[in-house]
Amino acid sequence: MRIQTKLSNCWIRSWEPDDKLNLVQNANNRKIWLNLTDMFPHPYTETDAEKWIEVANKPTLRTHLAIEFEGIAVGGIGIIPDDGVCCKTGDFGYWIGEPFWGKGIATAAAQAMVDYAFLNLPFARLQACVFAWNPASMRVLEKVGFVREGVLKQSRYKDGQLIDSVMYALIKEEVVDLKQKIVNQPTANKWMDKLVGSISDEATFLEALDYGRSVRQADKSSS
Repeated sequence: MRIQTKLSNCWIRSWEPDDKLNLVQNANNRKIWLNLTDMFPHPYTETDAEKWIEVANKPTLRTHLAIEFEGIAVGGIGIIPDDGVCCKTGDFGYWIGEPFWGKGIATAAAQAMVDYAFLNLPFARLQACVFAWNPASMRVLEKVGFVREGVLKQSRYKDGQLIDSVMYALIKEEVVDLKQKIVNQPTANKWMDKLVGSISDEATFLEALDYGRSVRQADKSSS
């Protein structure tokens, strides 16, 4: 799999064996580890990288992709499906190597991943639970349309500390409904038709996603 983001030199794609050294170089960083679950080891070794690349490419319901920037893997992004009654919810996460912070890579990759998920995967909801000490990640989520739902007090234990986390979510139906608010013509029903069955018009749905993001940003600026 290989998906172009809105940055011309940035892609999200399957992990490859040749990514091992770049993965170690970027992942072996305490600042990265502090904001991820304990599935992510520290220190991060070549053995860890080899195991991860193998796991990420296994055919499962999980989606784990590399973030490529200027030809090298600089981070990772993925969605892990919940199960049981929460089977339509996907847990969304990403990380970027420190030398590549502040370049818009995380935002571009997150947007591409959201678009892919809502077009190709069976999720009605994507959610991300962010450590309260990580406002930069919150800003990335907000830029791609996620909404802050609330604070989970003392819900995470990391590095010997109990820390609050902040729940963000993006609901596919709400994104489509946002588009419908300005579609005042007979074709309006086609947006609601997107809520059932498969999505056949990719350009139309991506337009709805882009509109939803712009509306949320405008609402945030005016509040």
